[in-house]
Amino acid sequence: MISSLPRNKLLALFIVLGLLAVLPMVIYLAMTRQDLRNRAAGSDEVGIRFSPTNIYKTEGETFDVSVNTYKIADRSIKASGVQVKLSVDDSFSINSAKCSEPFDGVPFTKIDGQSVTVICAISPASDPVDLTADDLPFAQINLTLNTPSHEGPLEIIIESTRVTEAGVAGQAPDVSTTGENATFKLATAAIGEAQILFEPAESVLPPDRDMKIMLNAGRFQIAFTRIVLKFNPSKLNLASEITPNPALSNIVEKTSMQQANSSGEAVFVVAASPTDSLPTGYFELASFKVKSVSQIANDNAAIDFLPNTMQVVESGSALLNTVRSPATFVMNTDSVSVSPPISKPIPPRENPCLDMTSDACYQQWIYEFTTVFNTTYADFNQDGTVNLIDYEIWRRTKYP
Repeated sequence: MISSLPRNKLLALFIVLGLLAVLPMVIYLAMTRQDLRNRAAGSDEVGIRFSPTNIYKTEGETFDVSVNTYKIADRSIKASGVQVKLSVDDSFSINSAKCSEPFDGVPFTKIDGQSVTVICAISPASDPVDLTADDLPFAQINLTLNTPSHEGPLEIIIESTRVTEAGVAGQAPDVSTTGENATFKLATAAIGEAQILFEPAESVLPPDRDMKIMLNAGRFQIAFTRIVLKFNPSKLNLASEITPNPALSNIVEKTSMQQANSSGEAVFVVAASPTDSLPTGYFELASFKVKSVSQIANDNAAIDFLPNTMQVVESGSALLNTVRSPATFVMNTDSVSVSPPISKPIPPRENPCLDMTSDACYQQWIYEFTTVFNTTYADFNQDGTVNLIDYEIWRRTKYP
């Protein structure tokens, strides 16, 4: 039948069939080019980074890595979805990947060898997320560190990013940056202990107070520390930037004063450079100022260390277990300068430390340690005094 068609019609038919054959490829290439153009057009207003990063891990350790987004721009930005493609060092096994709330309304994850793709979006029925300068997790990856396949840092590398801004009529602009990679190093198991504490351990505010973070490393030479501070920003603020000791001159990561006072958490990571003389014994790790922002008479506050992601590593790349002690503060002891005056806290009728792991027991220790209460419920070693030894007993019970 086809052979009976006139030659000009037959030629036209073959042209049409040829166009139909290549049309899917043309559409695919156009979509691919559009996708690449969207990524390249990111406005660098919203960053993507990992937590934890700049941290040591031991062989065989399984752990979670959070993938976070945060706002860089001054203007208001609402996001409806985030996507990244990651390349994970082959020293890690990738166990799982998932989207995190509130970006788990329309989740997509794919693990292909050492490549991970996550596309995480809010539910169509939910409002877009108002981004801030604080980290907002949108995905989580679970990894296991195997025997490293090479020397040097182990990385998670961001291959591509997209953060979709919501609320722009007729558009879905990409406001992402290229992102910040995560770096890990191999450590051997803990071989000793180091003590981390504040000087002074107890203070009255105001006025603003100079604080030091001290490290007692004993015989060990220290090559790396990752310190995480936690405080209540509605009571207490940093009054200066954190200044690390230049003895560990490589500042890997440091939270700004503004960000710390917003989140109530500060991280600083320092490491030795090749020319540093490694510190040992009892030495200052960092310094900063604190100030009271509470308006409550005879209020109490504390700065503590967060143990889960803190690390102290000695010169042989071995971890040291850490013994940590908080700093406590009594604020606004002069009621004349405080408005409105508030009465002194009332001691509890029952012992809140019957459950030593409770937050109420920790608060009781603060009150007794700062002599706001004259009870001794937090005297865990029963030596007649509520002191830092009792705090350490509480901490080891709370975080075994």
